[in-house]
Amino acid sequence: LPVPYRQGYKFLYWQINADDMYEAVTITDENGNSLNTYTRTSDITVSAVYTESAEDEILIRSKNDFLAIKNKPNGHYVLLCDIDMSGVSWVPFDFSGVIRGNGCAVKNLTLSSESGNLGVFLRMSGTISDISFENLTITSTSYTQVLVGGVCAELTGTMRGVSVSGKITGDFCRMGAMAGRMSDGVMDNCNSSATVRTDTYETDISVGGLVGWQTGGTISNCKNTGSVTAGQSTGGVIGWANGGTQTKLKNSGDVTGTTNVGGVIGCHQQAGAYTMVFAFENTGKVSGKEKVGGLIGTYYNGSVSY
Repeated sequence: LPVPYRQGYKFLYWQINADDMYEAVTITDENGNSLNTYTRTSDITVSAVYTESAEDEILIRSKNDFLAIKNKPNGHYVLLCDIDMSGVSWVPFDFSGVIRGNGCAVKNLTLSSESGNLGVFLRMSGTISDISFENLTITSTSYTQVLVGGVCAELTGTMRGVSVSGKITGDFCRMGAMAGRMSDGVMDNCNSSATVRTDTYETDISVGGLVGWQTGGTISNCKNTGSVTAGQSTGGVIGWANGGTQTKLKNSGDVTGTTNVGGVIGCHQQAGAYTMVFAFENTGKVSGKEKVGGLIGTYYNGSVSY
């Protein structure tokens, strides 16, 4: 059955009369994905169940709908199904709107660039929630320092319930599966299983499982399970944190670097006296040449409370 549309409402699911359950029948969405399996006697009646939705929300049902986000980057969008972006040419752009994923996935999106910042979005100052980017491939071959992120190059907005899988690679960059740099905003309940890797060993490079470089904002309740391989300031969740707040972060991926290598944060550096109260956890293997820690590789200024 296709996903229906009703102005001002969001489709939730198909409902079937419980009295008609005898012979097996499967209800699917417009892409052939199974919603539920029921039984029936003969003809059955199903009804669509909706919830109220903002009238200005734009519904995303196909890759063409997802591509059209660039035409209104401050719009409000709702995904109704998984979107396969295989073979699509995607040009990153700044996004300041809202995307509600409804638990759906954007799959098989591939991006590459030889110069400039890179990510599904460039500067993300809006809100993205309840969505996964599956088998995301980001490749930067820039030889000047850039920001490279799976979801966005720079985050100043809000990410909640976002997950990433795939591979993020680059050189001479601040890089993470969620964001290359987080300078403001909120990242909460986000997870990555992506492989994050750079072979660059410059002193000012910072690479993390989720965020390469954090200078502001709050990161909480987030987890990384993918491997992270880089040079200096390499962390399982954050490469280099010199601003903002970090709490309840977990890593189980292997972390490999040279200097300032940590299971959760590679280098934590705040201006002036600073007290950090956190709940960090790391079960991944951490390897480096110097300034290596199970949780934090190097910590400057202030005190730490557990």
